[in-house]
Amino acid sequence: MRERFVHHYGDMNLEIIFDTALNDIPKLNEFIQKELKNIDN
Repeated sequence: MRERFVHHYGDMNLEIIFDTALNDIPKLNEFIQKELKNIDN
């Protein structure tokens, strides 16, 4: 993804990026937090 942001930012769909940031990243964070708690147990 870094490659796209750095070198191809003119070709990126900002609506998709915004949707990903708003919807997918919080879900991913929640999943990761749950998995990290499972590792400690």
